[in-house]
Amino acid sequence: KSILGEVFDWIKTFMIILIAVTIVHRFIFTPVKADGASMYPTLHDEIRYLVVGGYEPNAFDVVVFEVSTDKYYVKRIIGLLVQTIAIDQN
Repeated sequence: KSILGEVFDWIKTFMIILIAVTIVHRFIFTPVKADGASMYPTLHDEIRYLVVGGYEPNAFDVVVFEVSTDKYYVKRIIGLLVQTIAIDQN
């Protein structure tokens, strides 16, 4: 093989790996960092978590959603659309 062919093979391999990592990172496993104490004691502040996507959330699940580019919120679902939530401060 020529050197040019060898370089092309390396570039092609690198591009395939880069595309695969981007797809896995964006759609399957997303690393997020808990920021703040709102989810304590379930999630601790400044700890990184790996989020797995692709499932239908239920009540009391912890979910992560993207607010803007590279900014995520980590929250708990307390009710679904068909449920009524009441707050009692007694």
